[in-house]
Amino acid sequence: MKLDKRDISIFKAFMIFISIWYLPGLFFSYYFDTYFSSYYAYDVFFSIKSFLFLVLFFFFFLLFFVFFFSTKSIKKYIFTPGFVKLFTFSVVLIFFLLSLYFNINYSYKFRHTSRLADSSFFVSLLWAIRPLVYIIFLSVLVVYLNGRLLSNFAKFFLFMMLVGAILSSTSTLQLIFPILIFGVLFFPKIYLIKLFNIKISNFFFFVFVFLLTISVVLFGVGGKVGYDNLFTENFLNVLSGYLDRLFPRLSTSISSFLIISDAIYDSVFNYRYSDFFSVFYNRAALVFGFSDFDLDTISTVNRYNYLFVFENHAERGGASPGILASVFYFPFFPFGLIFLPLILSFILNQIKKMTEKGFNLGFFGSITLLYPILNIFEAPLNIFYVFDPIFVMLFFLFFYTSFFDVNSAFSKG
Repeated sequence: MKLDKRDISIFKAFMIFISIWYLPGLFFSYYFDTYFSSYYAYDVFFSIKSFLFLVLFFFFFLLFFVFFFSTKSIKKYIFTPGFVKLFTFSVVLIFFLLSLYFNINYSYKFRHTSRLADSSFFVSLLWAIRPLVYIIFLSVLVVYLNGRLLSNFAKFFLFMMLVGAILSSTSTLQLIFPILIFGVLFFPKIYLIKLFNIKISNFFFFVFVFLLTISVVLFGVGGKVGYDNLFTENFLNVLSGYLDRLFPRLSTSISSFLIISDAIYDSVFNYRYSDFFSVFYNRAALVFGFSDFDLDTISTVNRYNYLFVFENHAERGGASPGILASVFYFPFFPFGLIFLPLILSFILNQIKKMTEKGFNLGFFGSITLLYPILNIFEAPLNIFYVFDPIFVMLFFLFFYTSFFDVNSAFSKG
């Protein structure tokens, strides 16, 4: 069982992703403990119990990762490159038109002022198709990382995707997506270079990204505190008052894991798995038009995690538990300690199926490779709701990697 360069690169990208997602929150919990104590219902601290769960989780993850990645897969694509192009362009065109519709009829505050169930069919379709757009971008990125030159067709639909992503962004995380698309279109080599081999031409891209990141942060903060407060003398006071919510909110995944890993020993954590199946049925009722669909049913994993972990609760708030804490929500605990690492290894192996021997992953590429499937890592159990965008994302990841020859469809020659 020998791993090659591609396997190591994908594993490295996953570990960097996990570190970025979890370690800052651990830092915040120690240095902003006053904020955390008022924000979370329990103390947030790293205990021996948390450590043992981490060891078991990554033991099984490494076991399955080595198994999947050391097993050779036979590629048999059943769709021609021409069909792949037609399907991809159709999806991106629909996404672009829906984004334009959304931008004309709704505002960037949609997540805070509106409910998806109360919106039009086109908005629901936009939310349903967005995961597929992320998978398309991931496949194009991998094609370039394989050492191939992107075709003019790929660049054209990437540009449409870029405009659509800007028009329909409603959160800070969503605004990262157009930045990544912009990089592939105009500074693609940035995804290949190593950390200590940055040339002057690439340095300007980092300056651009830095300035753009500041703009994105201001966009996110402005959406919370009001844009009329951004450039006033009172801004620092407003920002200071917002930090007591910002730092803990950025640490939801690590805090959920630390709190629940400690609480589960004391029988304080008591998630009812029947709620999981009631949500599944309710979503099926919505899709198939059953008369017993209940608009007010929100007993999802995200909702329970929010109610259990946080001190104060909004009427319809939710908080994704993240990869690690999702283990505790999986039925028949501790079976989740085995099954979720298995799912993660399967997902990473699907990405490997698109790679070729020339696959090269630089520092920036390692940081951003898994961003398009971030939603899966935030709430992996949503896959089992089936009628959920995360299931759609996983389904099309499998579809694109198993049946589409993306390297032939999106590259020159």
